[in-house]
Amino acid sequence: FQDGSKALSCPLTHCRGVVEGDPLAPADCRLVSDKLNQHHPQDMAKRTPTIDVDALPMAAGRKPFDFHVYFKADSQAEFAADLRTRLLARFDCVGDDGLFQNAGFLHPSPMFVAVISKPEDRGTVNQVIEWLEANRNGLSVLVHPHTTDGFLEDHTTHALWLGTPMKLGVIPTARLVQRYSASLLGVTGAITAFFVWRFW
Repeated sequence: FQDGSKALSCPLTHCRGVVEGDPLAPADCRLVSDKLNQHHPQDMAKRTPTIDVDALPMAAGRKPFDFHVYFKADSQAEFAADLRTRLLARFDCVGDDGLFQNAGFLHPSPMFVAVISKPEDRGTVNQVIEWLEANRNGLSVLVHPHTTDGFLEDHTTHALWLGTPMKLGVIPTARLVQRYSASLLGVTGAITAFFVWRFW
């Protein structure tokens, strides 16, 4: 185009059209997803999983949704940092909850975390999911709510994965705590009482 912008080939095989829009990033030739969504909104929606927000027993006083975006430190860190910046700029309802460069027991890969902070914005989660699906470029993304069903259910039954699911240490940990919570309750209560008495 005369203005220097590039044409984006539509990824849908039945369409030979192109979309005028922002230049492709030279590093990885990402597709500009917003333009593609405008081009074929019905087909793009079919390709993206969604969460039935109304069916979830959301926990009062908690951030409705977390987005864990995992990346490889040696080859995907630069792209992940750029994705994080674009995500936060794209959605006013999405806040930053940290960049974690080192893998650990609970999360086996570096990641950044974004959140929908306000309960009244929980209905936007599927818009964010659709954008992430179109822009993640192979990164694995865990989307989970905070519900009254508890930590384990939030990270398993209620969770949604974009890309390849990661093996999370939080899952066996939560199951262990759930299994022994009754017997540990007395010990936990005693420890809590001691710290309250000693440091309050």
